Amino acid sequence: MKITCPDCGFSKDVASEDLPAKTVMVTCPVCACRFRFSPQQGVLAVVQPGHEVADDPLPKGAIIVKNTEAEAEPEPEARETPKKTLETSSAVEQDFAPNFAKRPQNAGNPWDRAPGRIGWLASFYQTCMRIMFAAPRFFRALSAKKSCTAALIFYLIICSLELLASYIWMNIFRAAMADAADPQLIALLKLLAPESNVLFFLLQQLAFATIKVYLTSGLFYLIFSLLAPQKNNFSLIFQITAYSVAPQVLAVVPIAGNVAGSLWSLACLAIGLRRALSLSWPQILAGFLPFILLFSATLHYIGLF
Repeated sequence: MKITCPDCGFSKDVASEDLPAKTVMVTCPVCACRFRFSPQQGVLAVVQPGHEVADDPLPKGAIIVKNTEAEAEPEPEARETPKKTLETSSAVEQDFAPNFAKRPQNAGNPWDRAPGRIGWLASFYQTCMRIMFAAPRFFRALSAKKSCTAALIFYLIICSLELLASYIWMNIFRAAMADAADPQLIALLKLLAPESNVLFFLLQQLAFATIKVYLTSGLFYLIFSLLAPQKNNFSLIFQITAYSVAPQVLAVVPIAGNVAGSLWSLACLAIGLRRALSLSWPQILAGFLPFILLFSATLHYIGLF
């Protein structure tokens, strides 16, 4: 029998002998949606966040559907033993025969399903956390069939937060350094946070950021067309490039936040390219080489290197 989540559509075939004997609560491993399930009638009702069903016979999350596709490859020993699809808690009655599996953590991309059941803000937050702290699993689950629109919107939101935070901090520093005698420092602060309408500044910078993400993705696509043409895919590369900026939310912390966020984003980009495109580390290094050379040439041109 196939159990399908009414929220995100994730489904799993469950053997008849593994089905529970009566109506139970099921938690989707992808979107965490909780719903009542009957082996005779299927999905009965979705339980909204913060609400419990009065006649719920089991504790929260007692029965969970396993997302085997989102998990890492099992060890050779594990492949020899057939896995059960569901898992029960200690509170489940003794007449449940099957062994149930624990819900995998950090599976799927909440932003693809936003607003979904949890809303825009929670979807954005969960996506950032999964990129920053579970990057290999997150990027490996990306699909080339997904539209780039959601990734672009996520990217622009991160850029907006970063630009707004930088604008505020630079204006604070400029006000604090108003009496500074160094004209070069004052000129640099005005360049980073010009005395103009903040909305105009934000829109201008977002336009540049949009051009940047497309150019970066296109350059990666051209590079990997030479290095690994059989694994190359522009949609995946664009999603990786866009989602990897998630750590730049650390820009809310002045100076150190920008540096840490940039380095963290670079690490997420490398991990994402390797996992989603199944590339080797030498191939990843070769893909970054043109960017390193371009960056070095820029520093040399402005006299910093």
